[in-house]
Amino acid sequence: MLKFGRVQNVKGKIVIAVLAAVFSNCNIPNILANNNREASFDQNAYASFLNALNDIKKDGCEYFIVLDGLLDMPQVNAVPTSKQFIPGGPLVPGIVNNPNYLKGLALKPAIEKLPENLGGPLLKQWAGLEKTKEALLIDATKLDGLDEQYFAEAKILNQQAALLNKERDEYLKAVEKYNKDCVNNPYPDIPSCNTEFNRLKEWHDDLLDRITKHNKKVAELQGKIDTLVRDAEKLKKEVQKWDANLGSFIQVAEKTLADAGMTRVRVQAQNGSLVWASQPLNVLGYITLNQGLRLLDTLWAGLTPAQQANLDRALACAQRYMMNAAAGGGVGPSEQACYNTPGQGGPRMILLSLLAERLSTLRQNE
Repeated sequence: MLKFGRVQNVKGKIVIAVLAAVFSNCNIPNILANNNREASFDQNAYASFLNALNDIKKDGCEYFIVLDGLLDMPQVNAVPTSKQFIPGGPLVPGIVNNPNYLKGLALKPAIEKLPENLGGPLLKQWAGLEKTKEALLIDATKLDGLDEQYFAEAKILNQQAALLNKERDEYLKAVEKYNKDCVNNPYPDIPSCNTEFNRLKEWHDDLLDRITKHNKKVAELQGKIDTLVRDAEKLKKEVQKWDANLGSFIQVAEKTLADAGMTRVRVQAQNGSLVWASQPLNVLGYITLNQGLRLLDTLWAGLTPAQQANLDRALACAQRYMMNAAAGGGVGPSEQACYNTPGQGGPRMILLSLLAERLSTLRQNE
């Protein structure tokens, strides 16, 4: 006569069952005799199962352990990634290339030429803005570095997650096969089922341990990323305050320089409405011919060979304009356009005064 004892643990824990195939002269321990008995599959319970099974095995009875359904296995977590974690990208470029900062930096040489009573307070204010910039850069560099570090860590964790998910799928398929061959088979191969159960038990414990540790690392990294994003948002607010202070500085500086007789000009190369390159020049008094020609040279050096090929005649036109304006006394129009193909539009080089109330002035070298 064949008797079966089944033990099944509570929901949410490792689901197992014990099946004992015994003959009439075998005594089934209570732990095996009660169908649907619930038990926690911890080390103590597992040891009790093995002891009970060993007792009936001594009587020459056969047994094997089966898995009652799929073993519980947690999902493998990953870190959501894009190009970076800080919204809007790295912080350092936004500080270094801040338009107001670059505009203020371009004004500094002219401010340095102002009388002390006018330029001194402005330079002191500028020094404070520079100090703030350096402090912001220190924090931004640190946060950008953490962003890169966390992204690299997330990439590794996600690669590991992919491997763990693949192994998890393989494990669950092995469990399904075991259930088919052993649990749902009326004539199971008892020795093979015992061997497979032990293999799956060992695999389960090892895989569960690795998934648990992996998910813990993901949770810890996600916490660091959340802190990084909060710190980045705080720094962005500090940058906005700095930018507003720069704007106020520029307004005062431009008015002071205008009152003192500053000439501001800009040369730029463009194709239609698309600006290829632009160079400003701010000086007190008049712009000399050499200054104007050097400004063109700087602009030209910033163009690509293809852009230069489309502006060679426009450059010659701009150079002639400057030389003629200097020779004629230095007063010219507020805007002058030099097209590469006169009368046909296309690529052009523009000489533009940025202060509408002051004419561009170009004097012979002084």
